[in-house]
Amino acid sequence: MPLRITLETSRREHSRKIRDEARVDYEAKSDGLVLPVSVVYRRFVDDELHVEAIYQYSDWQPVTAK
Repeated sequence: MPLRITLETSRREHSRKIRDEARVDYEAKSDGLVLPVSVVYRRFVDDELHVEAIYQYSDWQPVTAK
């Protein structure tokens, strides 16, 4: 079962090189669910970091149907 998924893409936009990187870490819970615990996203333009977003998730609660 995957506990980390990573993605890297790159492309040319006019004369600039754009590279996006993402990483999602998962954790298996005692009830058998696998849920994300963190996400890291970075965008590089010509190998210079332009955007970084880091998210942490915890205390997942079940949703009950109404």
